[in-house]
Amino acid sequence: MNKEMFGKGMSLLAEAFPERKFGLESYWIATNDLTDKEFLEAILEITMTTKEIYPGTNIIALIRSKAKHIENKPAAEAWNEVLSLIASVGSYNYPSKFSSVAVQKAVDGVGWREMCMSTKIGIERAHFYKIYDEYIEREEHEAIAPQTDVLQLFSKGIGKSIEGAKE
Repeated sequence: MNKEMFGKGMSLLAEAFPERKFGLESYWIATNDLTDKEFLEAILEITMTTKEIYPGTNIIALIRSKAKHIENKPAAEAWNEVLSLIASVGSYNYPSKFSSVAVQKAVDGVGWREMCMSTKIGIERAHFYKIYDEYIEREEHEAIAPQTDVLQLFSKGIGKSIEGAKE
């Protein structure tokens, strides 16, 4: 992302939430790996759909999650997909396609045949939910986390601003 687009996005964010103070340097360092389009779309979505930003809100993480369009279906919807596949495919075949990698990983974690043949499907459902939710959480973290070295952040000034705050 270039600094001009960054400035426009941050100006819009500051206008939408005038009570908040934004440390431009730290925001730049934490978001400059995003493209202009990702950043501006995230800022627009936040300013158009977020009524209030609470004091504890991590705005950098909010920007990054909106920029990366992380949208996974809830575990209950994923489970319904699995139940439909069980009914249509059966235990002797394996589905050729799942709606997402997360659904497939959770199915593989529990075991396709075990789910199909279970006499206590509620137990398999609980295991599926747990595996699915953990996979989604890891996937979201990896997508949102900046693709930069922590030492680079400190060398670019974040560490200096923290040191100044301690004094």
